[in-house]
Amino acid sequence: MEQNVIYSFGKFRLHTDTQLLWDEREGRQLQSKVYQLLLYFLQNSGRLVSRKELFNSVWQGRVVEDASLRLAVNNLRKALHDVAKNPYYISTICKRGYRFMPIVTIEAGSPVNTSLAKITNISPRQAMASADIGSFDDVELLRLIRSYRSMTLGRRHICSAIVKRKATS
Repeated sequence: MEQNVIYSFGKFRLHTDTQLLWDEREGRQLQSKVYQLLLYFLQNSGRLVSRKELFNSVWQGRVVEDASLRLAVNNLRKALHDVAKNPYYISTICKRGYRFMPIVTIEAGSPVNTSLAKITNISPRQAMASADIGSFDDVELLRLIRSYRSMTLGRRHICSAIVKRKATS
């Protein structure tokens, strides 16, 4: 099990389990350092983060040029459709560092069950046979599978199901 945290800011959501950055329509994979940089900014939103702190945290203290940080910040700005001269997300504080400006909220923090990924493209009967998810009617299981598919596409979806327990005698 892996921890699934969804950071929301502006029109974007970052899913830590898939490492996808979602806007209103689509999710995109970020380069590794750009993802780590965004994650660090999200965890330190609102405060000035020095270049030295970013090198220590994102690059784990490896000796890299300032150009590497500038390139990663520019790539992140492109992904966020942000403009350095009139920033909405990332403000550059001259010769000191950066400030991630939007308010960040954590939408979810529940464990991700990777076995659920196996039931996204199979029939309800196959799902019942392959996953230990209890006893469901076909209709209820189909609703759960559709909800899961919707959720994996980044859409919010509420679904309920009635679990029928087998009578023990």
